[in-house]
Amino acid sequence: MRTSKYLNISFLICTSVVILLLVPLFMVNGGPDTYSAIAYPHEAVEHTLRNGRPVQTISFIIIWAVSNISYRLAFYYSLIMCVIFTIIAVYRYASFLQFVFSNYGRKTENGIVESILSSITIFNLFIVEYYLCPEVGPMWILAIWFCVEAAYLFVKFDRYNKPIFLLPSVMLVLISCFSYQVISAIFLIVLLPYIMTESICFKKFLRLQILSGLVYGIPMIINFIYSIEIANSERAQIGRVSSSDVINYAPSQESLSTYIFHRITLGMWFYAVACIVLSIFLLTKAIKCKEYAETIKGLYICFVIMIMGTLPYLMGVSNDFKPRLYYPIGYLFGILATYGYMKRYLTFDRSDLCEKHLYFVCFFTWMFIQLFSFVQISKERYETNCDDRILSEIYGDNIRKLENDYGIRICSVVFYHDRNKKKYISNQGWCMSLRGYGVEWGEIGVLNYYLDSSYSEGERDEELYNYFKTQDWDNYSDEQIIYKNGVCHICCY
Repeated sequence: MRTSKYLNISFLICTSVVILLLVPLFMVNGGPDTYSAIAYPHEAVEHTLRNGRPVQTISFIIIWAVSNISYRLAFYYSLIMCVIFTIIAVYRYASFLQFVFSNYGRKTENGIVESILSSITIFNLFIVEYYLCPEVGPMWILAIWFCVEAAYLFVKFDRYNKPIFLLPSVMLVLISCFSYQVISAIFLIVLLPYIMTESICFKKFLRLQILSGLVYGIPMIINFIYSIEIANSERAQIGRVSSSDVINYAPSQESLSTYIFHRITLGMWFYAVACIVLSIFLLTKAIKCKEYAETIKGLYICFVIMIMGTLPYLMGVSNDFKPRLYYPIGYLFGILATYGYMKRYLTFDRSDLCEKHLYFVCFFTWMFIQLFSFVQISKERYETNCDDRILSEIYGDNIRKLENDYGIRICSVVFYHDRNKKKYISNQGWCMSLRGYGVEWGEIGVLNYYLDSSYSEGERDEELYNYFKTQDWDNYSDEQIIYKNGVCHICCY
């Protein structure tokens, strides 16, 4: 009965948190990558296969199956799958924490602590991009869930001394790795509090680190070999990402700096300040208790999380510096809080109501700021979607007018750009707020998405290409649409 009560309360908390925070995302639509996957399905599959992510192909197959009914229905179907997988991942991590805490007398009867720690760890601010990429998002969230299950099995292996749990753990990490390489690092990260607490001697620490490293490393090596030898991925070529690339990246990339300092300033600064405050608090507690070894363990946790968060770059698996690649780093606060709770530096006892209420205040503050950030991101994506939709409707009306004037059926459309193409509707933007008509790979897809049509891409006319390159529009003009040789030529401003 007590277990059933725990399951009900924990699941209710996890579900409520996820649904509440994801509500703003249901008012948005896809982005250029989504439109590109709709327009060029075969290229999308080839792209995922060549970059060592064949599991993502499953997402495309599901999306296309629903897309036969409606592109928009496919988008919301994918988003609902993301929500379901997120709820399961958060809940299963809460169950994992309950299992770990039970060995140290830290398990709570109602599962509130486990659910809170799980929510702030898995559902950190960096996860938002996974929901804004519906063509692959479900498999990314599923990979997070699988990493949690793999960690669960690893702890069972260590606690019960049954090697039978190792093989399925390796397989789950392998699936996660073939979905999105950066996510597989979560397996090692969520194990850190357990390993640090369980390691009563250096020998035990070394054993757990080596074994967990093998469970993580074997799938990564398999994926790396696949990317190099089978898929022949350019992103996986050794030396593709050099130290100079990393050093020169920070001041030159608009997307990351804009993402951090302009788009979600409140959420990012709150997260950074929270991590610093929590680290100082735990450090003070450890020194006060004269447990100096715990300070080293805490620093080690921070070091591992930062390294694992940048491992795709260090290995040369990816040269794509996008905020979503920093998702494992978002685990820092939750993992430190979990470790502090296991070491009793953070308490949740009924005898200390003041500290207990303080934790509730912090949690609801986190929820408010997380919701604020998601609303801000969703608002910007919504405004971009409105711009794409309005232009699509204008283009659609003009195509139908051309068909009526010439008495023909237009099946092919070619897009061009003027001299200074506009990537964002505002002065500042980031990778998830790109206009569908602001980049070369999304135009046909965005047109078909909002018109529920099936236009194909025609052959570019060099004369019109050179003409449009001499123009510079700030808004729509009828001069941007030209009919020639059975093809509609459109210039995007």
